[in-house]
Amino acid sequence: MQSDASEGHSSTRVVLVKYTPRYNKVAHQLLAKNNPPLAPALYSCTLVLGGLYMVVMEYLSSASSLHHFFTPSQSTPFHAHQLLTWKGLHLR
Repeated sequence: MQSDASEGHSSTRVVLVKYTPRYNKVAHQLLAKNNPPLAPALYSCTLVLGGLYMVVMEYLSSASSLHHFFTPSQSTPFHAHQLLTWKGLHLR
């Protein structure tokens, strides 16, 4: 969970934390900022001990994750691939 104590009030939110040897932060941010978003919000991507990246992002339950990002009319894998290819970020 991530805590937000700004302006004297406290709240918590559930986040997803993953550790990986490689992560394309720019590609993730691009997908998250798309309208509609194609990835969950990215809160942090930090190189930590052992040469791994600690990636902290918005948690989505498995039941809501696809419905949150895609409408039935979109071809989801193709749209994300097309966007990343257009920006020159695919498979960097």
